[in-house]
Amino acid sequence: MANILQDITKNFSALFKNKSQGSVIGVDIGSSSIKVVQLKTEGGIAVLETYGAVSFGSYISNSYIGQAVNPSHDQTIQAINDLIKEANITTLSAAVSIPSASSLVFLIELPATVPQKEFANVIPLEARRYIPVPMTEVSIDWWVVPHDEVFEGNDDSGEIENIKKVRPFRVLVAAIHNEALGRFQEVVKDAKLSSDFFEIEMFSNVRSCIGKDLSNVVLVDFGAAKTKVTVVYRGVLQDFHIVNRGSQDLTRILSTGLNIPVVKAEEVKKKYGILPNDEYKESENIISSSLEYSMAEINNIILSYEKKYNQSIDKIIITGGGSALPGLVEYMSKKLPAPVSKSHPFSHVKSPAFLDPILAEVGPEFGVALGLAMRKLTS
Repeated sequence: MANILQDITKNFSALFKNKSQGSVIGVDIGSSSIKVVQLKTEGGIAVLETYGAVSFGSYISNSYIGQAVNPSHDQTIQAINDLIKEANITTLSAAVSIPSASSLVFLIELPATVPQKEFANVIPLEARRYIPVPMTEVSIDWWVVPHDEVFEGNDDSGEIENIKKVRPFRVLVAAIHNEALGRFQEVVKDAKLSSDFFEIEMFSNVRSCIGKDLSNVVLVDFGAAKTKVTVVYRGVLQDFHIVNRGSQDLTRILSTGLNIPVVKAEEVKKKYGILPNDEYKESENIISSSLEYSMAEINNIILSYEKKYNQSIDKIIITGGGSALPGLVEYMSKKLPAPVSKSHPFSHVKSPAFLDPILAEVGPEFGVALGLAMRKLTS
């Protein structure tokens, strides 16, 4: 499978080259909703034309908006078609996401003595140790992670050059089960989208939420079913983990704790979050306690990375629909060892000034869709 990995920084920079004048869309098929963003280029600048989202909860009985569900193929197609109409989408030239839960991403190291021309043979053999199914059942892609050039120049002894020569190659490998890939290919076909590649959602998120930031960044994507944690340095993915807790878990725990219906609990969560309130006084403690597990996992990921690479995390950026939880930035700032801020993906594209407040608010939900569209503009 080609094109599931991408040089994030390179593509971000390419947006400012006049490569395409046509409109494109990024389609993010998530666990609870579908998001779409349409872009075009004007004078080499990416311009937002339209965007929209539709919840699967509207198509599945006994479910609520914000709940992670398993829609049928026909329900997915119907949701895409409805969204295209409602958002006034004018093109079917699309890039489509593959959920992180349907993929496996990991780093392997190869000895410096392995010739790069042999990677095509060596990497699949090494990857077998990490992939729990037969290699014939998956499609893989890989990308060599550049070394951080901490050794500048040279000295008379040649010691620095010798150190460079013996450093192992670090290779980022992505694997997707062929069955899952086939399902998404069928969705693209039956939705009549024109798409020449898929991209795992974490790479799209990095492109739109981090861009050309060269510091050590942890991107935390709060989804409905899971929380995805990506460590990025100089625009390159360094580490990735999935925490098996999502925003719907907060809703369920809140429903039980307050003894209210789950639909009402979703409303309370979105309205009050981790903020004190007089209407549901226990909601703040219930949600904050529920988040402790995720915070502990994120802390462990950060500490492990800092110990392994002897580098400190400079900032933490939160994104995804769950990042809209009121009080979340302040709460995480107290729990994690680096400054926390919310992503603003739409700040990377041109849009009407009057939309700025709205786009800043809803932007984290559209990080993947926007990142897909940004890449499609350069393809």
